[in-house]
Amino acid sequence: TLSPAIASRIRYLETFSKNEAKHIVELTLIALTHLVFCGVLLMLYHLPISRLGINFSNPLLWIVGGLLGIGLMGVSTLFCQAAMLLCESYQLKEAPKGLDAWVTVARGGWVRHHIDVVELLPTIIAFSIVLMQLTAEETVFRGILLNVLQAHGVYFAIFTSTLLFIVMQAFQMSSIYAAMFPMIGAVVMGVVHSILFVKYHLLLPLILSHFCYFVFVVI
Repeated sequence: TLSPAIASRIRYLETFSKNEAKHIVELTLIALTHLVFCGVLLMLYHLPISRLGINFSNPLLWIVGGLLGIGLMGVSTLFCQAAMLLCESYQLKEAPKGLDAWVTVARGGWVRHHIDVVELLPTIIAFSIVLMQLTAEETVFRGILLNVLQAHGVYFAIFTSTLLFIVMQAFQMSSIYAAMFPMIGAVVMGVVHSILFVKYHLLLPLILSHFCYFVFVVI
């Protein structure tokens, strides 16, 4: 109820449908609250920003991060295609039929929020909102959780961080088939990003990787 109320008071959003305006407001609020949540966790666990490995001094990290995101997107796509073929080959009762039906299902739920933001808002504003959200995710699941959980062992930290990251993808998705795509992506990205962070302690290229990955999802 909060998002529609806020959307109705913003004149700029009057040109959009109620659902579109609601999605824009919801994603913006989610991104902002997640950043606040990151700050709270950092204070609770007494983690200095330096432990996150946000290094802007090396431009090569930007390139590496972008290429990593594109590569992960390619691998995730292969796994998603395999999952679709398996569902269709076993003729699961509620599984979508045909590529168009799968694409429609995959672009629902919270993914639709991101698509609406990117398609409807000015590019710099849209990407700023998305980048805030993805920065918060990488900070929590890689920067904070891995730093905190490594006290219990590296493998436990990677497994737990990745598992929580995968579970989060199912929220606000209409069915297991809709959630299947982001969850597969979370397996690929979660494992690779976690291993890289544990080894190099650099968060910035992982944020850029996540951003480039998501650009390919929504375009």
